[in-house]
Amino acid sequence: MLQGSFYTYSTTNTEGQFCVTFNAQHPIFKAHFPGKPVVPGVCLMQICKELAELHCGKKLNIKTARNIKFLQMLSPNTHPTVQFSLNAERSENDAQIAIRAVVSLGELTFSKLQITLHPQIK
Repeated sequence: MLQGSFYTYSTTNTEGQFCVTFNAQHPIFKAHFPGKPVVPGVCLMQICKELAELHCGKKLNIKTARNIKFLQMLSPNTHPTVQFSLNAERSENDAQIAIRAVVSLGELTFSKLQITLHPQIK
């Protein structure tokens, strides 16, 4: 779980919209990359998963990830706060949830992700 240490979030008035603020002092950025930190793509995927859990109200696991596009470098120093927009489509039996996510700031789009999740089995 990255929420609370790597990033914090707040919701907006629109469903599926999250304002995410990165912790530029997090140890991940000392390795990725020293002096010029970049948010790792795998962390963006994990953040999408965690925000999808909040959005859907249940614990989820990533089943598939496809059409992952990193369009711009995302640095916590130059863009400490970004917008995550999630669009969720649930299957008929709620066995899986397809998420389309866009990570952006105004007109600047950093990433687009399509991931399929399924509820965790207790």
